[in-house]
Amino acid sequence: MRAALHSIVVLLAACAVDLPDEPGLRCDDQHPCSEGRDCVGGFCVEEGGAGGGLSQGGGAGGSGGATGGGTAGTGGGVAGGGTAGGMSGGGSGTGGGSGGGNPMPVDAGSVVWRQEVDGFTSNGAPGSATVTVRADAGNQVISTIVTAADGNDVATAVYADAGRLPQSGHGRLKGTFRFPSTLNLRGNSTFVRLENGANAVISVSFNASEQLVVRSDTGFISNTALTQTIVRAGGYMPNTDYTVDVAWQRGQYLSVSLNGLDAGTLGATMPGTALVTPRQLELGINGYEGDAGTGWSITLTDWALADGPTVPL
Repeated sequence: MRAALHSIVVLLAACAVDLPDEPGLRCDDQHPCSEGRDCVGGFCVEEGGAGGGLSQGGGAGGSGGATGGGTAGTGGGVAGGGTAGGMSGGGSGTGGGSGGGNPMPVDAGSVVWRQEVDGFTSNGAPGSATVTVRADAGNQVISTIVTAADGNDVATAVYADAGRLPQSGHGRLKGTFRFPSTLNLRGNSTFVRLENGANAVISVSFNASEQLVVRSDTGFISNTALTQTIVRAGGYMPNTDYTVDVAWQRGQYLSVSLNGLDAGTLGATMPGTALVTPRQLELGINGYEGDAGTGWSITLTDWALADGPTVPL
């Protein structure tokens, strides 16, 4: 299931992900522009820049191969890799005209789901797997499987109100996970999926080397799959909280941070297919590849989802 990666190990800089605040975001009374920008004709523009069109250039991307793969590490350093493709959008506002390239209306964005507030529409744990949703702890999810055997390796809480999930191709997903005991994985195992059927807009998993992997399948964010593998010195300790933060903009980038440290940004190119939106969000173990022997358990807390990459979570 893993895409082939042409990856570079890079060291994490001790800073948070710097997500771009681009002119051209949609705005209204409930979604104001950031400081230094005015809302003109429903779009954020530079102060005094109401007369022109909108143009967005490319930013620095992560290391990428044929599938947009990258690898990040901890300990400081510089992220390597190529250059993200730019987007030339159509202008809007006083005196503005329509431009060429790939016009992309982007909503200012809002939080569309919070684990603590919105909870889940269903949950499932067939066979020997178990999933517990603790209403007394902010709808915390405790997901456990005891074997990798098919039919016993899924324990998920599901939010399936598709109309409330991101509809624009952009978004941000953030939350905290921990383990009750030391990881001992022998295969890939996913524990977060924002999906449309069998394909994932965003998935968060561990691989057989117990490295964190964030992936977007082909056609959602980019015209190829994007996979970011995060190498953490010392691995992951039991009974310790880890917070993963994933932000994406269709046709531009996929950005990941771990515990507030930049874990890399992959450049994206505009998919040549129509926008496909997610149908549901799943928290909890969703599959364990291979003959992994014993199972594992994970606790998921304080997850939230937004329909824009710069929305605070």
